Amino acid sequence: MRTAPRIGSGLVGWRRLTVVAALANAVVLFGYGLTRGDREALGFAVVMLVGVGLLRIGSGMLGLLVLAALFVNIQFWMFPAANGNATYRVGLADLLVPASLVAFSLAGFIGAVAGLVHLRDPAAGRGAAAPTGILAVVFIFTSLGLVWAMTDAETEVVPEGALEVETTNVAFVPDSLRGTGGELTVAVRNRDLFWHTFTIDALGVDLTAPVGRLRSVTFEAQPGTYSYYCRIPGHATLGMRGTITVR
Repeated sequence: MRTAPRIGSGLVGWRRLTVVAALANAVVLFGYGLTRGDREALGFAVVMLVGVGLLRIGSGMLGLLVLAALFVNIQFWMFPAANGNATYRVGLADLLVPASLVAFSLAGFIGAVAGLVHLRDPAAGRGAAAPTGILAVVFIFTSLGLVWAMTDAETEVVPEGALEVETTNVAFVPDSLRGTGGELTVAVRNRDLFWHTFTIDALGVDLTAPVGRLRSVTFEAQPGTYSYYCRIPGHATLGMRGTITVR
């Protein structure tokens, strides 16, 4: 009876593509997390490595499932970020990091799905996996390169008189705002690797802030103190909360 290959040089085919993509993602996430102090990026890197380790268990199905889910999650959040950053022609690091994550995750997802389909044959894809992974990476970078070359959106600016807040290291900076009753405008700039929201339930405010983007929202507020938070699962628990005091 065939058994799953051990993690290391014995990996071949679709499983090797999956592991290489996961390790590439982990390197990017660790690098970004350490240089930017982004705890969420570091957390994702650790979970990615855990997924690779799970390939050692039994047939490796659990590891393939976990990694496939992580690849989908990263693509869901990072593709809009990569596309937006290419459109607005942001700095090189802010462009390459999400683009790399999207490219590696697409290659890894293909490898993980193919590995699950051929679960009983760990050597499946020996000749096709590497070219497929390379094509996936080239496709993503070519597509985003075309977006960068063909679009040039205007620079985003903070509306006059707006209250400003940044999201960094899964936190709002500042975490307290003050304004005058009536019509208020809040501008949110996302400097983290993942999307955030600026949400005030009591006022019906729910602003999404894509990676690297500046977004603003205008709303009516009577005098009082209101709580704002990020509604992305887990972010408020990590401390993404603040208060806005309206005089």
